[in-house]
Amino acid sequence: MNVSVIIVNYNTKEFTKNCLASIFEKTKNIDFEVIVSDNGSTDGSIEMIKSDFPQVVLIENNVNLGFGKANNIAAKIAKGKYLLFLNSDTILLNNAVKEFFDRAVCEKNKILGCILVNEIGTPVHSYERFTPFFKAIFRTVVQTYPVLTKIHLLKKKEINDSNNKINNDDIQFIIGADLFVSANNFFALSGFDENFFMFFEDEDLCRRAAMRGIYCDIVDTPRIAHLESKSTKIKSKKIEFFEHSLFIYSRKYYTKFSYSFIRILFFVYSIFRMFDFRFSLKERISMLKNIIL
Repeated sequence: MNVSVIIVNYNTKEFTKNCLASIFEKTKNIDFEVIVSDNGSTDGSIEMIKSDFPQVVLIENNVNLGFGKANNIAAKIAKGKYLLFLNSDTILLNNAVKEFFDRAVCEKNKILGCILVNEIGTPVHSYERFTPFFKAIFRTVVQTYPVLTKIHLLKKKEINDSNNKINNDDIQFIIGADLFVSANNFFALSGFDENFFMFFEDEDLCRRAAMRGIYCDIVDTPRIAHLESKSTKIKSKKIEFFEHSLFIYSRKYYTKFSYSFIRILFFVYSIFRMFDFRFSLKERISMLKNIIL
C-alpha cells in the first residue's frame, strides 16, 4: 500500500461526504486506502459512510477523543508507507495523493503540504513558522475577539496569488488540514501528542520532527481546497481547547519564566473576560476554571 488517507470526522457529515467523493474521483494510478476515524458523530455520518463509501475503513470511536488521538488510532491500522492526514472540510481538486507520493519518494525525511485554496481558488493559510511566545498570547486573545485579526501581526500566513512566492524560511510547520508524512517518521515521532485535544498538535508534531532533522516543505503540484467554517459565532469550548493547548505547548517549548508569565497573564485576562456578556455565566465560569486548572 502506497498511501493511507486518514480523516477525522466529528459531526461533519456533508463535508466528509464531499471530501471522500473527491478522493475517490481524483486519485488515480496509486495504491491507496481511506480511513475515517469517527469521534462519536450523531449527525448520520457513520450511516452515510457505510452506505455511500463501503470501501472506506471506518473506525467508530463512539466518543470525541480529539484530533490527535483519533488520527493516531487510524495510523496504527494504516497499511500505507505514507500517511496523508486530511481535514474533513477539504476537497481534492486534482490527483493530489499521487502528487504528494511522487515528491515524497524523491525527498525522504520531509513532511509535506501544499498551498490550500478556498472555494473560489484563492490561496489560504497553509503553513507557518513556529509560534513565538508573544504571538501565542495574541493569537489566544483573537479566539475571543476575532476582530483583532485585522492587526497585521496576527494575520495568518497567506500567499500572494499574483506571484505565488514562498519563502522557505517561513515553512516550519504544515497545518493539519493536509499533512503528508512517511509512516516510519510518524511512528518514530510517536505520532501526535494526545495531550493536545484540539489545536497546536500539527505544529507540535512538526517541531518535534525538526529536532530530528525532518523538515517541512510545500509541494506546488497538489491542489486541495480547504473550506474552513465561515461561522461567526464565538464558541466558548473552542476557546477553552485553544487556551488549554497553548498552556501545553508553552510548557513544552518556552522557558519556565515564559510559561509562568502566560499562566499569570491569562488568569488576569480570564477575570476581565468574566464581564464579557456575549457568553453565558456558565460559559464564563467554565473558561475561568480552564485557566485556573
